Amino acid sequence: MSLFLYFPVWAIKMTSCFVHHRFQAKGARTYNDDIQGTAAVTVAGILGSLRVTKGKLSEQTVLFFGAGQANIGAAELLVKALVEDGVDEPTARSNVFLFDSKGLVVDGRPAEFAISDDKAPFAAKPGVGFTSSLEEAVKRVKPTHLVGAAAQPNVFTKKIIESMCAFNPRPVVFALSNPTSKAECTATQAYEWSKGTAVFASGTLFAPVTYKGTTFAPGFANNAFIFPGVAAGSLASGASSVTDGMFLAAARSLASRVSEENLAVGAVYPPTSTIREAAIGVGAAVAAAAAAEGVAASGACRGGVIPGRNGAAGTTVPSLDALTGGEGEEGACANWEACVRDYLKTCL
Repeated sequence: MSLFLYFPVWAIKMTSCFVHHRFQAKGARTYNDDIQGTAAVTVAGILGSLRVTKGKLSEQTVLFFGAGQANIGAAELLVKALVEDGVDEPTARSNVFLFDSKGLVVDGRPAEFAISDDKAPFAAKPGVGFTSSLEEAVKRVKPTHLVGAAAQPNVFTKKIIESMCAFNPRPVVFALSNPTSKAECTATQAYEWSKGTAVFASGTLFAPVTYKGTTFAPGFANNAFIFPGVAAGSLASGASSVTDGMFLAAARSLASRVSEENLAVGAVYPPTSTIREAAIGVGAAVAAAAAAEGVAASGACRGGVIPGRNGAAGTTVPSLDALTGGEGEEGACANWEACVRDYLKTCL
C-alpha cells in the first residue's frame, strides 16, 4: 500500500517540523509544504523570470524579505539550483540575501540581533553592512529579484520599486504573502511604480493590469502547481523518500511550462487552468529525479504492472523501449510521463 502524507501550511505551523521528521524516520514519504512546496514554486518563478529578462541564473542577486521557513527553504533550493548549474556553493550563497524582522542578515550585525543557525549560511557578506531598513538594503544589495513572504502589507514601497528600477531594466518583484490584504505590494503598484517594466508575481491572484495601453497578467505563485505532481511522481516511481533534488526538478519543470504567450504578458507561471497538465509534467520530472538519485523503486516504470488501489486490477505500463525505441534522457522523460498518467488513471 502506498502512503504519501501531505501537510498543509496550517498543520505545519501547528506541529512544526516534528511530525514531518517523525514520519520520515518511519519510512513514510512526507514533505513540508510550507518549506519545500513554497521553495519549489518560488524557484520556478525565478527560473521563469529569466526567460523574460534574458539573464543567466548565475548573474542574479536575490533578496528575500522575510526569513521564516518558507523563504529560507526557497533560498536553500535556489542555492542548490545555482550549484547544479556550475556555481560553487560559497559564490551561490553570496548572491542570496535574507532580510528578517531585525534587518539584513549579515555577519557583524548587533549582538542583540543574533542570527539563528538556519540563517547563518547566508550571513557571510563581506563589505555589506547591517541595516534595519529594507529601502537601504535594496540600495546596498542591488537585487535583481525581490521576494517577499513576511505577511507585511505595503512594505514594498514606491521608493523601493523605483530603486529596483534604477539598476534593473526588468526588476523582478514577487509579493508572495497571502491573502491579498497581506501582499507586500499590489500588481497595480508594481507595474505603475516601475513604469511597466516589473516582472511581477504574487501568492494570491491579482486581476490583469493595464498600464499605458499594455495589459499585464500577474503570475500566480501557487503551491498547487507543485504538490500534486510531487505526490504523483513520488508514488508512480515508488520513491522511498522525497528529496530536495526532486523538488528542484519540479521547479525546473514548472518553469519550462510557461508559454511564450504567457511570458509576453509578464506571467512567469502557467495559467491555473493548466494545473492538471502541469502536474503530469512535474510528476514526470519528479519521478525521473527520483530514479537519478537512486530513491525510486527498482524497475519502476520500466514496464510491468502498477498495482491498483484497494485490490483493483493494475494497469500495464509500457517499457521504455516500447515507448521510445531505446534508452536516453529524452526517452526516459517520455516514459515517466506515461507512467504518471497511468498511475493517476488507475490509482486515483
